[in-house]
Amino acid sequence: MPQELLTLADLLTRPEFLAGLGAGALATVGVAAARRPEGRGWGLALTAATLVGLSLTVGQRLSLVVGLVLLAAGGWLLDRPGPSTGQPYNPGWPLIVAGAILVALRGGLSDLVWPWVVGPVVIVGFGSALGLWRTGPHRHLLGPMVLVTAFGIWATVPNTDTARVLLGASTPLALATVRPIAARIGPAGAFALAGLLVAIAIDGGQTRPASIVGAWASIGLLALLPLTVVVTGTKPRLSGAGVLVGHALLVLVASRVVGLRHDALPAAAGVVVLWLIGAFVAMVVGPPDPGNV
Repeated sequence: MPQELLTLADLLTRPEFLAGLGAGALATVGVAAARRPEGRGWGLALTAATLVGLSLTVGQRLSLVVGLVLLAAGGWLLDRPGPSTGQPYNPGWPLIVAGAILVALRGGLSDLVWPWVVGPVVIVGFGSALGLWRTGPHRHLLGPMVLVTAFGIWATVPNTDTARVLLGASTPLALATVRPIAARIGPAGAFALAGLLVAIAIDGGQTRPASIVGAWASIGLLALLPLTVVVTGTKPRLSGAGVLVGHALLVLVASRVVGLRHDALPAAAGVVVLWLIGAFVAMVVGPPDPGNV
């Protein structure tokens, strides 16, 4: 039997994957049974299911839970009515920044310094991008695309314990964003999920720094599509099938080419080139799309 099949078979029988799978299945039932199946609880459901799976298998740091709660609370505040005249800023942002720093630190410092310096910026950027997926014609693809991203993180980080839990939880919840459930993500779940993805990449990639970069880059079109729309003001041309294929290709290169290097700096340079190509393709391939994201 090929080594790839043996590795996949081993994944499917690991307690971390099975714990995440069970928690994700329960979360999917909960999302489906909600009074508002098209509400904004999907990101929070995936984050909570992954945390449950982590607590049952590899354990978790209190700082991670607190940081994710701060991120979710900050995102929730961003979705409230705008600030009054006497309140020039939204109070959600300080909570988001504090939560991002706490999640990136993961309860303590390590010899690898740059992830907890760059990590908060990545969390804020990813969270902002994920929040834009609650609208647009491709919002139903969010679950399958996050599953592909989780697979990419698992495929590139050397320590896969926490990544297996994320992949297990993402498997059943991938169905929750498509019809008939059609669950959506809101700012609270977007920032919490972004923090979770970044933390799992840091946790699994400590021994090979480039794998952290590759794991972060595996978010692919989940970040590229909405951010490109914001930066250029141009709507993407990719069809639904094109979005899935393009995302899968970006994740494949990010996880199995960029992430398998050792040094982070060359990997980061490769990610810049990869994402520029991905953004260009998303904007020019196919007929004009009537919606955004």
